Order: sequence, then C-alpha cells, then structure tokens
Amino acid sequence: MESLDNYINAIHPKNFRKTMKDLVKKDDSTTTFVNVIIGMIFGTISTILGILGMSQADYEQMQTSLAGSGYEHLVDWMIASSSPVGLAISFVTGVILFYIVTGLLFYIAKLLGGNGKLGNQLYLFSVLMVSFSIFGVFLQILSIVPYADCIAGLVSLALFVYMIYIYYNALRITHPKISKINAILAYILWGVVYVALSLGYMLTRLTLGI
Repeated sequence: MESLDNYINAIHPKNFRKTMKDLVKKDDSTTTFVNVIIGMIFGTISTILGILGMSQADYEQMQTSLAGSGYEHLVDWMIASSSPVGLAISFVTGVILFYIVTGLLFYIAKLLGGNGKLGNQLYLFSVLMVSFSIFGVFLQILSIVPYADCIAGLVSLALFVYMIYIYYNALRITHPKISKINAILAYILWGVVYVALSLGYMLTRLTLGI
C-alpha cells in the first residue's frame, strides 16, 4: 500500500510529474494488487452511495422513460446489480478488468514505440486508480446533498477531463520514447477496444440478469 501523500501527489497539478517518475520505478505486484483492491473498495462505496441517493420515484421515472424502448428490463438489472451478489460480481470483475485493460494499453503503447515495462505501468496506474476512486466517493457524497447535485455534475465533468490529462501523462512517463501523437493514438485505439469490452460485459450481465 502506498502512502496517502503519494495517492494525493500522483494527481496533484503541481506534483504529479515528479511523483509519477518516482512511482513508475516501482514494480511490486503485491502492492499493485493491494492498490487495486483499495481502488475497488472506494469504487464500490461510490456505487452504494449512488444507489442510496436514488429514490423509488427515480426508478419509476426511469421505467417510464424506457417504456416501449425494449430496454425496460434495464432498471430491473440495475436493481439486481446493486444487490450484495451483484456488487460482489462487479468487485471481482473490476479487479480482473484492471489488469486486462491496463495490460492492453501497455501492449498498444509498445506497438507504437513505447519502451516501458508492464509491471511499472501496472503499479503507477493502480495508484492513480486509488487516487481517483477516493475523489469519486466525495463526489457521490456531494451529489446526494440537496441542491448540490448540479455542482457535483460540473465537478465530475471537470474531473473526467483532468483524468484524461493525467493518464496521458502517466503513459508518456511510463514510456519515455513514445511520441505525443502515438500516446494519443494509443489511447484512441485502447478506448475503442475498451468500449467494446464494456458493452460485451454489460450485455452479458443483462442477459444473465446479474
């Protein structure tokens, strides 16, 4: 487990480059795994807070808006996926997917001129996962505060854009020889595959009802 300072400084506007350059030298599979577990714990907390923030009226409104679209069962799936079993499945698959998608990005970057090591990238990205997951919890808390949901939405959008910037820099620090254009291209190619995998995962869970 990394120190709290590193989780903060890894995404701090003024400190992230120096912190990333220190973190990317590490290749500790055990600490990487612990970071991923911590990140998923915070991610699960965010999910639970999001569920608690939705009222019965919200679910009914979703059912009404989806009526006749062929996706009415999506609400039932959301309810099922928020059960203890559904959350456990999301937790386990989230851990597995971290290694798959981060490894996929690594090999795409290598094909485009990257010269980093997989263990180093996994370690650095696991720290970033924890950092942004912690912020996600605070945003979910803000979103369920009356009259603060609009602010939470704007902050979430800003955080998403900032995440893109941070992860772009993380890839270039992991692979010093990759060009700026190829780093962007790596993320575009990775994004296409990631969206396909995510849709496949969601459709599978929808079909199985879990």
